Amino acid sequence: MQVATEQPDLHLPVELWSYIFLHLDLASLRNSALTCSHFRWLARRYMYARLTIICEYSWEAFLYVFKTSQRRGLTNALERLRFVASPDIAPLIRTCSVQFQTWPDPPFEPVLNIVCDHLHLLVNLQQLEFHNILLTPSRVSDMSTLLSLKHLILKECSLQPGSISSKISTKSLTISRDSHASYDPVDPPRWLALIDPDKLLSLNLITSRATLEGLSELTSTDISLPRLQSLHLNRDRKIMHCPAFSAVLKRCPSLLHLYIREPEPEKSPEGAILLDDLPCSLHGLVLYDGPHFLLSSFYEEQLRGLRRVRLFGDRWDRTCDMIGIRDDLWHLHRGAPELESMHLRAFHTSEMCTMIANLFPMLQSLAFSLPTQTSAEDPMMALTREVRLHRSPIVNSLFLSFFPYIQPFLESLISMTLPSNLKNLVVFGMIFSDATEGGQVIEVLSGRYPSLQRIFLYFPQGFWMAWSNAETRAATESCHISDTEVIPKGITTCRQLDVPPRWF
Repeated sequence: MQVATEQPDLHLPVELWSYIFLHLDLASLRNSALTCSHFRWLARRYMYARLTIICEYSWEAFLYVFKTSQRRGLTNALERLRFVASPDIAPLIRTCSVQFQTWPDPPFEPVLNIVCDHLHLLVNLQQLEFHNILLTPSRVSDMSTLLSLKHLILKECSLQPGSISSKISTKSLTISRDSHASYDPVDPPRWLALIDPDKLLSLNLITSRATLEGLSELTSTDISLPRLQSLHLNRDRKIMHCPAFSAVLKRCPSLLHLYIREPEPEKSPEGAILLDDLPCSLHGLVLYDGPHFLLSSFYEEQLRGLRRVRLFGDRWDRTCDMIGIRDDLWHLHRGAPELESMHLRAFHTSEMCTMIANLFPMLQSLAFSLPTQTSAEDPMMALTREVRLHRSPIVNSLFLSFFPYIQPFLESLISMTLPSNLKNLVVFGMIFSDATEGGQVIEVLSGRYPSLQRIFLYFPQGFWMAWSNAETRAATESCHISDTEVIPKGITTCRQLDVPPRWF
């Protein structure tokens, strides 16, 4: 900035200055605006892009009240809102967030009323976020005046009963409600009734309570979401067994992405399979992440464009039902025979691998997530035929006389039947195994299947074995492989590895 003002012959295009201001913090923007009128004109659109009102009850706020006898932020809130509502500033606001820590909060409620009364002036507002606020019919009517709204986020909000005359037009709706609060199945709030269903493209139900309320509303009313493309649901046992779970898909004929997840840490200690954004298909899902038993609820036409799936079950530790998944895989085969990537929370039994190889010959990436070593000793897990016995020879002999079909874990890996075009194989959880046996698995499988390009094995002891048939550069900066970002040809042992999305 200083060089530009000291050298008048140095001129930059307006587009370049705008790009520079886009990356400046608020303090730098203010200093730039004070430099000259030209900078003031360019920086103002970024200085006033976000309006945030936090009605807090923190310890610092309590001290402020104790010293001044006034709530912090309340004294200048009205003056600030009058400035924001001016014709010069209101069109610049892109994001508005109003956060109440407690409700009701009588001193700050007039501030909220003024914000809602002036929403129609924010003609370019793209994101509106409310925390812990009671949505009355009049406030919903004010929100319906936002014609440019793309994202509506409601966290811990409540809905006042009453007739809604106007619909809120938004492309994305996110609802987060306290998952520990009691759920009223008789009279749940009708959140979707507030939204114009023809405009909604993405629905995110973050918590269990919000998911149950959304599913109940979709199945107990005549609401349908004809243009909905992305649906995010919370995962727990109540939702997995909810009768409305499969029926809700019929209300979303244009669904492209279905996510059924629970909150996960940013960095898993054993690494992770990274997901990227897939290109949208015009004829159904392209990515499915959910329970395998829900696949039968999709029409085969909805599965035509499906290319990537991650399946779990409702058994112990969300393990797939090894019997029930057979019919689900057949249904998936009829709908998506050209599936490219599959991630299963299941044991790699001989029957399972052979079935996958026959039904999905175009599969390029396959991953198995296995339970921990302790969990694998559960009697139910023993029925999968993949547990190595760590007992005395006498006990082993007696056990095998009653269960002669049980194979050692290592032998089941070496004898895996894989699709003929498979390029990437991932095994999360090399239970009852070590690096020596992992090397044997890599040597046998890479020799038997020439199409394999990469094999990733994770051991519960906390390390990876990565094999590649050629030097391959990792696709993420967080990938640490022997202090380098290149996986050399052959076998490499590393402590942390993120499997890039194009390899799975």
